[in-house]
Amino acid sequence: MLKSLSPNEKIVLQFIVDGNSNKEISERLFAPVLLIENNVQAIFKKLKVRNCFQAAAKYAMSKK
Repeated sequence: MLKSLSPNEKIVLQFIVDGNSNKEISERLFAPVLLIENNVQAIFKKLKVRNCFQAAAKYAMSKK
């Protein structure tokens, strides 16, 4: 499932897993918040989750 994510989405997902907000991710990547929000929504859709907690849990399960 993580294989379906783009390289940018994988980076954003790692920031999500680390507990960063969209604004914090935006600041760290020097990218507009809207772009980060779009990436987050794409991640949720591809991972079939509804929130950051579920996305982080799926990420953790995929690493086992």
